[in-house]
Amino acid sequence: DLYGHDIIEKPVEQLVLATPAQVGTLKDLIATFNITEADQKKSLDKRDVDSYEELSNEQIAEMINALTSKLPKGAN
Repeated sequence: DLYGHDIIEKPVEQLVLATPAQVGTLKDLIATFNITEADQKKSLDKRDVDSYEELSNEQIAEMINALTSKLPKGAN
């Protein structure tokens, strides 16, 4: 039994991709913080994607929130 009954019968989880607006917001934050290409690649590799457009809605929201929290108070 290579794939157990629990795996086969597991409810399907729908993947909701990042919206174009979220990608734009993230790219603006990346520019604001001058995040290097190398650090951007590490971040994408960590999430097993090749571009920001491939991120899930949840993943990109976490990244946006993390960067937004680093903005000076009143800037966001």
